[in-house]
Amino acid sequence: MTADKVDYTPYQKATDRFPEIPPNEFNRSLVLIQPDGTVFFAAEAVYRSLAYRRTREWLAWSYDHVPGFAAVSETCYALIARHRKFASAVTRLLWGKDVRRPTYVWSRRWFLRALGVIYLIAFVSLWVQVDGLVGSNGISPVNQFLPAVRGQVGPDAYGLLPTLCWFNSSDLFLHFFLRQRRSLFVAVDFRIAPAVLLVALFVLYLSLTIAGQVFFNFQWDVHFAGDGFFIDLFCAVAVVAT
Repeated sequence: MTADKVDYTPYQKATDRFPEIPPNEFNRSLVLIQPDGTVFFAAEAVYRSLAYRRTREWLAWSYDHVPGFAAVSETCYALIARHRKFASAVTRLLWGKDVRRPTYVWSRRWFLRALGVIYLIAFVSLWVQVDGLVGSNGISPVNQFLPAVRGQVGPDAYGLLPTLCWFNSSDLFLHFFLRQRRSLFVAVDFRIAPAVLLVALFVLYLSLTIAGQVFFNFQWDVHFAGDGFFIDLFCAVAVVAT
């Protein structure tokens, strides 16, 4: 928690380096020796050590300013220090041998990469078909489909068919979408602002799903477009929280 701000060493090695401190003090509690020679013991030494981390500065401040905080801290420290074996057994029982906070860095990393690969497969499979399916010379051109829907239902069409293709539905714009998806996939793979990029990937995929019309009503496409938002939202929240 204190990173490289504090050097830790067994007291057996420290007694020779600091002969001015009685050996029994080292044996009794944690000892913090600051660069200016100031020495702190027990709970106060713990709080002064943690103060090198910004998020733990409040502990040393409370020790100095909150009435009763220092007394309670030292009493609890002394109680545990006198029963170290029992306290150690309780710690192992509750948290195991490794008391460090667990992290999910690797699982998060591979989950993001797997999700990025899924998106990559989705847009590559569409890229080779988009012109023939919904391009200007395709089976069902999106640049004709969207205006027809808008002519039938009016302004409600924008809410019924949420897609960025309302701004532009040309072949060039569709290929621009697919190129951007490739760039976003690479960015997600390198974990560059993944929370934002995953939302962007979903927006792009939803836009292409709407533009794909009936051709996206088969197999996994509709399911992915419907549930993908919740997958991405969960992933984005997990990334930010982590």
